[in-house]
Amino acid sequence: MCSAGWQVDPVKKLPHDPCPIETIWRENLPEKCPLNDLIYGLMTDYVVPIVTKRRREIRNDKIHHMIKHTRNDKLLEMVRYIKRIYAIKPEYKHNKFWRKHGGGTGKKSEKIEWYINCEFPLHYLQKTYDQYIVGPEQFTRGTRVFYHYQPNYYEPYIIVSKLKTNYKAIKVEWKNVCGVYKSEKCIYWNKPVLTHDFNNHIYDLQPTTNQNYDPCLSNYKYKIKYFTIDPWNCRKMETENYTYETIVREKYVSDYNNEHEKRAKFWNTYIHPLFTPQGSISKASWFRQQTNVWSITHPPKAYHRNQHMNMRWNQEWAIIIDTVKNNRKRN
Repeated sequence: MCSAGWQVDPVKKLPHDPCPIETIWRENLPEKCPLNDLIYGLMTDYVVPIVTKRRREIRNDKIHHMIKHTRNDKLLEMVRYIKRIYAIKPEYKHNKFWRKHGGGTGKKSEKIEWYINCEFPLHYLQKTYDQYIVGPEQFTRGTRVFYHYQPNYYEPYIIVSKLKTNYKAIKVEWKNVCGVYKSEKCIYWNKPVLTHDFNNHIYDLQPTTNQNYDPCLSNYKYKIKYFTIDPWNCRKMETENYTYETIVREKYVSDYNNEHEKRAKFWNTYIHPLFTPQGSISKASWFRQQTNVWSITHPPKAYHRNQHMNMRWNQEWAIIIDTVKNNRKRN
């Protein structure tokens, strides 16, 4: 502590300077500045502690406000970024708050305590908060995006329409390029991903696990699904030519799903009861849209490994073909 009654020349260098910081800023004051008239040490003893306390309160209030009003996933991105920067600094290796409460990855109250006690600069949090206030990037129909499920993991999607806060999108496939890591060039933008059709109970895995079936038929249980994605986790790639690519693909998706629903309804209503309880080995081929089941006159090519299964295949398809002809005449 300085003595407020010390009247020696404030700018004179002494062997022991009780108020070094005040000495420095006094040396840089203009000659006619009113602060020169203050008793040396008064600022250090009485004013600086009050100002420091108040500035810390203002800083902590800002941290509370910005963390409380920012999304958790954005805060986690900030925490991971800070950790990468400060992990190499020796003063943080023994900081008891550095790893407390999961190192800032817990609840918002724990993030606040972590950020305050580690005394990080405020600009990291300010930037995260400002981005949240501005909002996510807005996309139009046909925009190609990468959707980030988690750090360093993303999947390609194409925007179909805007919902209230999220977007409706179609997921597309990666190209299977040997020796090449997934990149923007390894995407089939016009090949939607097929997903399980749980609504029609077409998801059993029996055919794909039985040794008598070819694994290539496993896609019978799939349809094209629309996904809901969060724009905060999307990165824009490019916007398609809406008049061509987008319309063609959306028509393909609509036609594919309508045909799938039609086949699922017909199978569950007319064909499934014929093969209960033993089940059918023709189910996979029925849902392959490469086969026009509505006008077929002969069984499709068999993919089985023994003669007995080939005979059963032909018998089932003979029943299916007759069932389709009879019921289509009624309808």
